[in-house]
Amino acid sequence: SFETITMSATTQGEASPPHEQNVPTTKRNRCVDIGINLTHAALKKHWKEVVQRAINEGVDTILLTGTSVRSSRESLSLARSWHKETSSKNLYCTVGVHPHDAKHFVLDNNKGHSGQRSSTIEQMRDILINDPFAIAVGECGLDYNRNFSSKEEQLEAFRAQVQLACELKMPLFVHEKVMKTL
Repeated sequence: SFETITMSATTQGEASPPHEQNVPTTKRNRCVDIGINLTHAALKKHWKEVVQRAINEGVDTILLTGTSVRSSRESLSLARSWHKETSSKNLYCTVGVHPHDAKHFVLDNNKGHSGQRSSTIEQMRDILINDPFAIAVGECGLDYNRNFSSKEEQLEAFRAQVQLACELKMPLFVHEKVMKTL
């Protein structure tokens, strides 16, 4: 299923789809899928069909969710591939580290795991500045429900990503999980 929001707006400079060209701007509704993880194993093999089905159902913009630097890069590759094949710029991506993956978050160069050469934030900053399909920081936040990463690791990763979003003046895509206690 798709999480969607409806917005009454158009993007400046982009041509309207043919079925909307004679509709006044104030009457046009856009349906945006605000978060899908097309790099997940269940969707990866069929990602093009998933995207096309969403478009056929009226979704005109899809935000692919980055849950790690690796998955963010994979999502950006899908968005660029879709654009190249269809000439459509309707797939965009977040770049971030999900709270479940916070244990892999590298705060500075001296703490590198797995031979990483730069911090997670440096990698994210580079992607967000240089890739036009990267439009938001996240998915980040806190999830103490399953604790795949410790509370301390989650807090450290979340704070760093909030600071990055503020620095770059970009939207922040926040993971929110109901918690009984902090």
